[in-house]
Amino acid sequence: MHCVGLGVCRQFAGLWFDSKNSNEEFYFGDRIDVVDNLITSFFPTSTFLRTPRKLSDRVHFKAHEWVAFLFVYSLPILKLVFPKKFVDHWALLVDGISILVKKSVMKSELVYAGQCLHEFITGVESLYGKKHVSFNVHLLAHLSESVKNWGPLPTHSAFIYEDFNQTIQEYVKSSNGVHIQICDSFRIKCCIDRLLIICQNHLNHKQKKYLDEMLNRKSRPSSKLLLGNVGVLGKPVILSQLLPYQLTAFQRSEIIVNKNGIFFIYKRGIINEKIITSTSYTREKKEQILMFN
Repeated sequence: MHCVGLGVCRQFAGLWFDSKNSNEEFYFGDRIDVVDNLITSFFPTSTFLRTPRKLSDRVHFKAHEWVAFLFVYSLPILKLVFPKKFVDHWALLVDGISILVKKSVMKSELVYAGQCLHEFITGVESLYGKKHVSFNVHLLAHLSESVKNWGPLPTHSAFIYEDFNQTIQEYVKSSNGVHIQICDSFRIKCCIDRLLIICQNHLNHKQKKYLDEMLNRKSRPSSKLLLGNVGVLGKPVILSQLLPYQLTAFQRSEIIVNKNGIFFIYKRGIINEKIITSTSYTREKKEQILMFN
């Protein structure tokens, strides 16, 4: 979180786009508008659901946004904007960290990730100058060893505590006895969580809904019409006749339909527990996993 996201990623975005580096070879601030247009044209993945923001607004980026930039958006954008030597150098960081955050890392992958990160560190000095080999850049050299000793990076990163900071803030209702408010609210929450585990199989829908609202938990949309791992969501639109592109889609799927029948069209669905939407569904479209027509 702090080494890679808030550290290296933020540092290099500053090197590339801060005007104080305008005389440097690695300065690309004159292309920031192109980069902004590219990054905001992306749809988020199932892993990073936050809608991407312009890189010119990077001063407000959270750690998760920097990590999303590293893994998802950086290389496709840099390939279109930066010279090859800078892209190849950045790809070493993406490749190395991508391996170290996997749920399971083989020894051979660990060695390869370490090589990538060491090459990246060496490249920083040659491409950007020795003064930019920062403490966070140096820490990259120890990440492979950290994974070897403690497991994949997500198991011992600070990300798991980031969201809980907001929860702690919500426990504070006044300026008096802040520490007591936090402790009491936390103990109550722990008791409710334990009771929920014990009683969850005996609660009716109304009781579960009340507890979800009380605990601020969002329930995932569920489909009442399922076919294997595929389901539909929302209210259907009734069509008396298929449009040409819809009929073509059925034909390509080798599904025989009566084109003069009545059809129910759904704008949202679930495939393998992933929510998808059609292009005609506009609400929260930027947060969906897959778009199709």
